[in-house]
Parts: sequence; C-alpha cells; structure tokens
Amino acid sequence: MLLVVRDTGLGASLGEIARGRAHGVGLRNIEERLRCYYGERARLKIESVIERGTIVEIRLPLASQLGTANFNARERKVG
Repeated sequence: MLLVVRDTGLGASLGEIARGRAHGVGLRNIEERLRCYYGERARLKIESVIERGTIVEIRLPLASQLGTANFNARERKVG
C-alpha cells in the first residue's frame, strides 16, 4: 500500500529533513513504529524542494504479505 501526502508549502532542505529524523520526535517516531510493525518491508520517503513543497510517501506491506509471526511480535513489542 502506498500513502502519499503532498503540500505546496515552503519545503525543506536535505539538512533540515536529516535533522528532523535525527533530533525531532515526529519523523523518528514514525520511522521507529514502521520498523517495529513491519520491519524492512515499510518505507518512509521524503522529497522536498525549497519554495515548492514536500512529498512524503509511506509504503506498507499488504496484510497478506505479513505472516502471523510478525503480528505476534508486534503485539509483544508495542502492546
């Protein structure tokens, strides 16, 4: 499944995005949750151009692509 969010705001530099991933709460939290729930099967991609906007893509595996073991492991880690 692919979720895409686009905006036409101010955009962000690569450095600003990297700082957000390293030191911010939001991006780091999303990436950790994706990793916890889906492992390497999920992706968060951010593309941004100053003064043109930002596109964020989140790729998630379909439920049919996940085994029961993944859901049980997720419940132990998160629940």
